[in-house]
Amino acid sequence: MEQIRYVKIPTAETRTEPDTHTEYGLHVQGPVRSWTVWHRYSSFLALAYDLSREFPDTETPTALPPKSLTSWFSKIPSFGGSTGGAESIGQLEFIEERRQALERYIQSMLMSEDDRWRSSQALQRFLAPSTKGARFLAGKNGSGVPNGVARSESESGSINSDAGWATPASWLNDQRDAEQLIRDVRQSIVRRENALARNEVSVSHQCLVQAKSQLTDLGRALKLLEQSLETTKTGLTSGELLRRQDILMRMSEEKANLGRIVLGSGHVS
Repeated sequence: MEQIRYVKIPTAETRTEPDTHTEYGLHVQGPVRSWTVWHRYSSFLALAYDLSREFPDTETPTALPPKSLTSWFSKIPSFGGSTGGAESIGQLEFIEERRQALERYIQSMLMSEDDRWRSSQALQRFLAPSTKGARFLAGKNGSGVPNGVARSESESGSINSDAGWATPASWLNDQRDAEQLIRDVRQSIVRRENALARNEVSVSHQCLVQAKSQLTDLGRALKLLEQSLETTKTGLTSGELLRRQDILMRMSEEKANLGRIVLGSGHVS
């Protein structure tokens, strides 16, 4: 990975898929280009875990901010009745304070005199540009890996090696990419139906071909997630493992439903 000059977290956004949560936008500046990656707090927790495995018995220069909201809500004054508005204000203040603390957490490793933090594989993966599931999306070379990335003969035709590089944090990134693929398939189906309504046969056919290709990519994505979950499950709590298994089951069921729509004549509900 190219040398990172600095990282800032200028913004935080509330997302509603696959559930309601806050994501933090990390603006990463390299020597000649910059990019933005988005992570929710659970990804930062997974990064902290990966760092503890990479550097046992060594604390990061700055600690990861806590998960609990309790200390913040205890500061909210009571106004003799409904506290909904106060809770909303407290939530926003908490998110802003966490954003600043997460920025200090990342920057402390990049600015540390101890070079091992900057060279950490876990941190580099965390800050790497999103590839929209490049490990399972076929590039123009048709190999199933990003263009310009060589694959050894022993890895050819298999995603097992990709799953071997997975971490709890990277699993969440790949899961978000797979969710996006599901949305892409649904959009292609809707465009196809709209084209059929306008009697645009050629456009309808193109949308159908695109939906089938996206379904193939989605199948690779779910297979990678399944294998990655198997390789990373020892680093998860039983509750988190169950949550991820439920997510996988839901996405697999949705893929099956979309497949029936694409191969048949059904409509998106």
